Amino acid sequence: PEIPDLSLYWSEGVRLHGTGRCKPCHFIHAANGCLNHTTCRFCHLPHPNAHPRPCKTKRTHMKVFQLMLQNLLLRQPERLLASMEATAGENHEVRPVLDGIRGELKKGMIRQILSL
Repeated sequence: PEIPDLSLYWSEGVRLHGTGRCKPCHFIHAANGCLNHTTCRFCHLPHPNAHPRPCKTKRTHMKVFQLMLQNLLLRQPERLLASMEATAGENHEVRPVLDGIRGELKKGMIRQILSL
């Protein structure tokens, strides 16, 4: 088997790799690779637990979704809560969150916070 050229993985950020304090470079696996090459402050070595950054389209969709939820919370919080309850069903992780939101709505605290 052919041995890979390890110089491709060298960066300033690699120095901390053995300590577990390095931060993985999100661009090393991009089509053009990391443009900072050896001067990159982030680690170019593989990280098994590293989560790849979502593509720009997915990030944009999530921002639009977040704005839509914020708008709905401002204008129709009860409708948002009803939608969340219908979606959550009997999910034991979501139910306490919904109960907390319902309690805050009853107290009127969410409207107070959002009006700041």
